[in-house]
Amino acid sequence: MTYSVSLSVSLLVIAILLTLCMVMTHKLRGSKPAKESPLEPSDGFIEPEWLGIRSGFALKPTILFLENSFSMYYEDILRERVMNLYGWSDETYRILLFELKRYLIMRSTFKFIPLRGDQTRILWNEMIVHSDRFEKFCHTFAGRTLLPDPESSERPTHHYQAMFEWFYFSCYIPTEHSAAAWGGFHQYTFDQLILQRYKQMSHNTILITLFSMEGINNTPDIDKAANYLIALLRSHLHASVDLGAHAQGSAAYNKTMSTLDVSDIFPYLYTSYWRVQEQE
Repeated sequence: MTYSVSLSVSLLVIAILLTLCMVMTHKLRGSKPAKESPLEPSDGFIEPEWLGIRSGFALKPTILFLENSFSMYYEDILRERVMNLYGWSDETYRILLFELKRYLIMRSTFKFIPLRGDQTRILWNEMIVHSDRFEKFCHTFAGRTLLPDPESSERPTHHYQAMFEWFYFSCYIPTEHSAAAWGGFHQYTFDQLILQRYKQMSHNTILITLFSMEGINNTPDIDKAANYLIALLRSHLHASVDLGAHAQGSAAYNKTMSTLDVSDIFPYLYTSYWRVQEQE
């Protein structure tokens, strides 16, 4: 009981401090956060079904579980709070909540996945402000408390940002607003040595290294999603090694691109894997 109260207080303090820092940053820039809304759609936001997951990706039970968990603890509380504090329109809120729900599934799936984007971070922090609700929501949905960016300073930032993008594009089809919500895509490269270590790992070792056992044991079909993503990652890594360096544009490279699943994200992993050779 003491631990639960302490954790709730800690989450509340973290959320308040982060939110205050973001508000002060906006003020120092001479603008009001309430008026910043680059996501405002001109024709209204039409939300893709099932969070826009890629065809054949087994996440529908996971999405239903997320929606039920979110409605149980937040419903319209979060909407009213951010619209009152930051002046967001209903459309902006819906876009950012849509993207945050995508992130929540990824956060439940992985041990660590970074959060990015000023406005999505505001929404995340406002969830944490309701510390009791946040903790109950996390344990209902993910089987653990989803702490804000744990140990981020101890991790290779660029690599994990690249991992965020690789897994995001593996799971979802971006909308026209996704890049703006997340602060842009394809700005980061993988750590070559870490990719090489992944290449040497077995399926089960990658599972234990990257994926959350609490999420797998608690959230419906996360185990299927994890197995699919591991198989996809390993296929891209093995294809990179088989092609060798400087293969882009070759007949072999184009043939590989035509046979890989989710081939549109393969070039970013391939160029990082062979980065040293390409710079020589």
